[in-house]
This record gives sequence, C-alpha cells and structure tokens, in this order.
Amino acid sequence: MARRYGTTVQAIMKTNRITDPSSIYPRQIVKIPQKPKPTIDVNGFTNVYGQAGAEQVREVAYDLTYVSPFGYRMRQDGSLEVIDDNPTIQAAQSTRVVPMMCITNFSATEAGTQLAHTILSDLSLVLLLPLPLIAPYPSHP
Repeated sequence: MARRYGTTVQAIMKTNRITDPSSIYPRQIVKIPQKPKPTIDVNGFTNVYGQAGAEQVREVAYDLTYVSPFGYRMRQDGSLEVIDDNPTIQAAQSTRVVPMMCITNFSATEAGTQLAHTILSDLSLVLLLPLPLIAPYPSHP
C-alpha cells in the first residue's frame, strides 16, 4: 500500500496513529499522508492603490511572497510619480508579504526607451534613484 501511493509504511502508521503494522486489516480505511507541496516565491503586481489595493493584498496574501505596486513611473528629472501606495505596503507588511518597488519607464502612450536612456546616462539623475535599485530577494519569513 505504501509503495502504491508513493509513501512509507512509517508515514502511514504515523498519520493513522498505528503502532503495529500487522494490526491493519483488509478494507480498513486509512489516511494516506500527502506529499509536501514545493515552496515557491510568488510576486503579485497591483495597479489598484489606496484602501482598495490594500484589501486586494489582504485577500491573496496567503499565496504571496512579494507584492509590487505597479508602477512608479520615472520622470525626466529622475524623480518618480507619486502613487497612493501606503495602504498597500502596510497591508503587505501586516500579512508578512514583502513589498517590492516596481519602477517603470513606460506609459500607455510611450515606450519609454528614451526616458530610461536619459536618466540612466546622467549620473546626477542616477543618484536620485532609490537605492539599492537592484537588490537580492530576501528570504520569505
């Protein structure tokens, strides 16, 4: 039975609180232990801000590792457009989801290639960007 379901006799015994494997009889109902699911990191992007964005994060927080408000759009002067991200970030932190900044150089009307080149080619503008711009993923709590 253990081999058929990809587990061990010991795991079946532990799951069913059986101390003697010879005490199992035909047609007895036993629970087969489930294989553990693999752990993966999941990032959710949101373009909903304010309290509505926070509520969305709380609804799916169980399945998230990270949440990225999308997006902080770069301006020609190297600054970022302001978005109402505080409620989303607070909801993420209160549910052990790591908020991750997503900076973009495009909009609905332009690809943004020139904007990225302008900013990243000018050291005085690069120094205005939030640092670290690229950071290693922290391990999930």
